[in-house]
Amino acid sequence: MAFGLGVLAAGTVVEAAVVSLKAVKKNDAAIAPTASLSVLPLDKIEAEIFLSGWAGDIPPPAGVKLFQVKVDGRGFINGTNGKVIPDGWCAPVAKIACTQSSECPTAYPICAGPPYGGCTCAGYNPTLGAFITKTRTDFIFNGLDVLAQIDVSNLNYRYSALVTAGNPVPDTGVARYLGTLVLRVSSNACGTFPIGFLGGAQTFINDGGDNPYFPILQPLVLTVPTSDCARLLVSCNPAHCNEDARIAHDRLDQNLKKNANTIVMNFSKPTTGMAAADFEVTVVPVVPGDVIPGISAVTPNVVDPRITTVSLNRRIQQTRWTCIRDKFSNRRCCMGSLPGDADNSRISRSDDIFEIFDNLAGLVSPKLAPEKCDTDRSLLPTPADLLMVVDLLNGADAFDEVNGDMLPLFYPDPLHPNPAYECPEMRLPP
Repeated sequence: MAFGLGVLAAGTVVEAAVVSLKAVKKNDAAIAPTASLSVLPLDKIEAEIFLSGWAGDIPPPAGVKLFQVKVDGRGFINGTNGKVIPDGWCAPVAKIACTQSSECPTAYPICAGPPYGGCTCAGYNPTLGAFITKTRTDFIFNGLDVLAQIDVSNLNYRYSALVTAGNPVPDTGVARYLGTLVLRVSSNACGTFPIGFLGGAQTFINDGGDNPYFPILQPLVLTVPTSDCARLLVSCNPAHCNEDARIAHDRLDQNLKKNANTIVMNFSKPTTGMAAADFEVTVVPVVPGDVIPGISAVTPNVVDPRITTVSLNRRIQQTRWTCIRDKFSNRRCCMGSLPGDADNSRISRSDDIFEIFDNLAGLVSPKLAPEKCDTDRSLLPTPADLLMVVDLLNGADAFDEVNGDMLPLFYPDPLHPNPAYECPEMRLPP
């Protein structure tokens, strides 16, 4: 039978144990305990874990002998942007394993040893943000001999405590304290962050007979209202993951490059004062000999201050993704060049000839965008575009052969549904 509830008469209502996370301090000032709180970027939030209502699972005089509570680390990054992260956690959300600091990226240059065993930055000390104050009078095992510990080796923090001498603690109808979690709202955080617990066998209480019970789990919901969010990159033109299938140079002069060298970026707030140093350019994949474009100008829109044009000092390279990242919001837009790939399959092949033919015949709906059908850059879709694809695939008329050329898949997993068309989020992992 399900742990401790037994067989109930029809209509019987039994209270179940509840593990909840509630904010109790905001920027070191005490607040009424709450499970929902509006916050601002850079706020510090102190939250506490409570257990209540376990008499329905473990009727008095029996009680709780052990608890384990495991935080669901996904909640720390579940907002629209940024993160709400435990105090002292100066490491990437996804661990970068290392054996020495030379293996670590610039942002996390210090290789921390066990128990973490990954790249961190100065000030990494997760114990600042997770602790159990056993001397509190409302601590569930106050006054008893207890073995308590917190595992902070990853962001699924695990709090546990076991009574080693003394009687299990019965429910008296008052919520009891289990532990503390201190959180920091990042400067670029935006949206709603539900910070709760992992269920199943990962969060539980045990009675004196070591029988497990699984409480109802109630998260703390922290919200950074849109009006209080920092400036975020919202969209781009060309759009994120746009791929240009047109010839990369003038059709009469291969030395006259034609690929894009600008991108228009739309932000949630005015871009006044933004400069080249606010952006980072990367190329995917990077091949030895590639030259990464630099940023030559950042030009705000005179009509809408939320729009700015980023100019590169060289045109994007074919068979590459060129990505421009706004460092503050940690969002990017990527644009690719793959001449001949009219069907957007991320590979130039004979199928593209038929895609152009069908588009000219009105059989493609919606019609192909200019960067897909105007392969010869004549500014009009004509039968000459079909011939251009044929020439490109065969390397005719002094054109470099592109048959079989590819753009890398952002999702190389062959089990991913239709991976060639998938595009990663603009938002990068924190």
